Amino acid sequence: MGAPYTSFPPVQGKYSFVPRVADFRQKRVLVSTQHGMPENFDGTPSLLHRLRSHANYRLLATRFDKAVAVSTDIKQSLIRDYGFHTERLEIIPNGIVVPEVGNRICQKDNFVIGSAGRFVPVKDYPLMVEIAKEVNAKANNVRFELAGDGPLLDDVQGLIRKHGLEQHFTLRGFIRDVSGFYDGLDVYLNTSLHEGIPMSVLEAMAHGVPPVVPRVGGLEEIVTDGVDGYLVDGRNPRDFAERCLSLCKNETLRRNMGRAAREKIVGQFSVERMVKAYLDLYLRAMASREQ
Repeated sequence: MGAPYTSFPPVQGKYSFVPRVADFRQKRVLVSTQHGMPENFDGTPSLLHRLRSHANYRLLATRFDKAVAVSTDIKQSLIRDYGFHTERLEIIPNGIVVPEVGNRICQKDNFVIGSAGRFVPVKDYPLMVEIAKEVNAKANNVRFELAGDGPLLDDVQGLIRKHGLEQHFTLRGFIRDVSGFYDGLDVYLNTSLHEGIPMSVLEAMAHGVPPVVPRVGGLEEIVTDGVDGYLVDGRNPRDFAERCLSLCKNETLRRNMGRAAREKIVGQFSVERMVKAYLDLYLRAMASREQ
């Protein structure tokens, strides 16, 4: 996430490295996609970082023909915080290749709640450990799995040891078979402080796994509370644990939510739908430039 990355085409001239915007605006339509906003959850960014970020966003807002936000939340932030004009913005949610899934009903000794991502502050995986502590106090057949790696791995490991959860919480590290990982879950848990349209939540739902997520960013644009997953207000681990336990104790509810989650991805977040939306945007942008 963070500031948008802008890639410019080379310009004519042996020693020219920074193109003038006017040179290439006459030849090309510029479109950029914003998947997230600057993440300052690990401290206050330096002045240089803030200046660079502001310059990049001003370039996006004033010189690009269109900017795509993957969620309404990001679009509103671009307008409110960076002065984007509404007519320059489009919303196109992320899309994924929807996998073929078979019957997920299988005999398991444990109920598995999992998540996947980078171990960075915005993901707030310590909250996931606190949720595991609350769940484990009320059910002894639940196992937590967390796939990924990152700078805060040691912190998460230490918290697992502190709460004595070594037998109930598995850190999977980097895994290549993400499809197999999702197929092994009963519930997908997201604990992020902010999200755009996270691919991991879409992928889990596409595998028929109901998500339990915080009501932040674009997550409430994906999940309909009580229908295809749960949205949790606030950051109290007991509230998250309560939703997880309700799915653990009610198999019919879990199946119905999982089915509804997959149907939503097929209908609203498929890669085919996303590609069609981008193609339509490109064609409209080029037609507008030619007028």
